[in-house]
Amino acid sequence: MINLDPAKIPRLWDLLPAFMPGLFLEISVLIARPQLVYEMTDGARLDRYASATIAVILAFIVGIPFMFRVGLLRYALGLVYVSGRKLWRKFLEYLLRAKDSPSKPPRFASSRFVNEAYRKTLAGDLEATGTALPKAISELLRRRYGLKAPDPMHTAEWQAWYGVLGTPKPEVFKGILLVMATQATGWSALAAAYLAPALRSRPYFVFSLFLIAHGILFDWAVVRRWNHPVLRSLLSLRAVLDEIPRPPVENAKKEDGDAAE
Repeated sequence: MINLDPAKIPRLWDLLPAFMPGLFLEISVLIARPQLVYEMTDGARLDRYASATIAVILAFIVGIPFMFRVGLLRYALGLVYVSGRKLWRKFLEYLLRAKDSPSKPPRFASSRFVNEAYRKTLAGDLEATGTALPKAISELLRRRYGLKAPDPMHTAEWQAWYGVLGTPKPEVFKGILLVMATQATGWSALAAAYLAPALRSRPYFVFSLFLIAHGILFDWAVVRRWNHPVLRSLLSLRAVLDEIPRPPVENAKKEDGDAAE
């Protein structure tokens, strides 16, 4: 027997952002070129309720490709970020490499900027989260699951727990989905301008490009957050801390009183 968790079933308002691009395209074309809409629906002979239902369904169908376009663009930004980070690290290694002889120091060895940039590419700031994350995972395994933390030498087992327990909750992605829908609305606005020439005005294009630019900048921040070693480790640490059961208020006050004594 399959038991479904109602909390994991997508609710109706979770799907609403996918309707935004299609609805915006339909409304824009209806206002700027109503004769096109009338020509498409006049032969069907539908009443207003059936027409509204079909319009909503078409809005979802039309909006999905624009959402996919935004997802592909974010994937491309991720490849650009990862590749650019690797190239930047190789460039810094080239600057810090001894060119003439091993005994001669590199030309930029005394440059504080180059050394600090190279240290950041090596994720040198991971020492703090590298010790905090195992501690949080050990506490989570003990409190919630009643399991003993693996031995520090078992690196493979620790990596497995990192992948399972360091996953953010779905609530984290709701804001990301909304911004994806706004960017997709910008792309659908450009498509509406192609179908309805009356929309081709400067304010309309400025509005469309603003939505697209805002979405791309937000996507770049998300890509950097998920691909930067330090930021990704901090997100995993926060996700693990959110899963640790909170102690009762009475016990917490008692522990604070014992600590004060």
